[in-house]
Amino acid sequence: MTSLKCASRCYTMCGIAVYSRVNNTCVTFRNRIHQSGFTVSRKAGCVVIYKNDAAFMQDWTLVFRAQAGIGHPVVDYWSSKGKQDDNPLSETFPASCLRFDKSSSCDRHFRSYILDNWKNIVQVRYSLYREGKEVSYIVFNGTGSNGTSWFQQSRILSTSWTKLKNEGPIEHFTLLVFENDVSKRSFYIFGPHNGCGTDYALTFIIERDKDACAEIWQVQSVPVPVFIYSLKDSYVTVKRKGNEYIGLADAAAVFVKFGDIFADV
Repeated sequence: MTSLKCASRCYTMCGIAVYSRVNNTCVTFRNRIHQSGFTVSRKAGCVVIYKNDAAFMQDWTLVFRAQAGIGHPVVDYWSSKGKQDDNPLSETFPASCLRFDKSSSCDRHFRSYILDNWKNIVQVRYSLYREGKEVSYIVFNGTGSNGTSWFQQSRILSTSWTKLKNEGPIEHFTLLVFENDVSKRSFYIFGPHNGCGTDYALTFIIERDKDACAEIWQVQSVPVPVFIYSLKDSYVTVKRKGNEYIGLADAAAVFVKFGDIFADV
């Protein structure tokens, strides 16, 4: 054991690691301080290593949070390489944009530096929230993936849409963009395209306020981005008028879990 190996074990829920040179042990704790990277404090007989990372939700690390209705495209922010809102987290960044309660004060999306450092990720969770509660999710196998390839039907491990794993090949399953002259959509699990009144979908984000189907789907007056999701356990017709099975989420989030890089040590 070394102080470097001890520091490397301080991930996910860890905030402080203590390496004892005397006993050759490493103990991790959940306490955190807001500093970038690692700060090493050498004391008699031990090394105290402080760590700050992205935001956390239980044993998941938050790497992206998108807010509905604020007028800023989601997928463009996701793809903004070099843009990071953490490491360190700015004192001026709104705390409401890291939470999932009923706060209405969030006016921006959150993008972690982890998106540009996509390494050692074993699981990815895509979640939708309404009124502070997670209303749907999909957990993907992240092993061997990059920042976009994890979002595939073949990588699904578990989901709140219980029938999804037994579906045949889904025609449109893409994180990036379905786009034409008037419509732009992302995190898109949809199809086939049968016409606005009979389209089926599981979930997707409307990025543009003049989407070709906005009026038929009864979202023409809802500020973008609009997060649409199925309230059933599988696909539903997107048309909202009289449809009790389509919901609009307040926020979307992507979380990751990291592997143990010293599993074989």
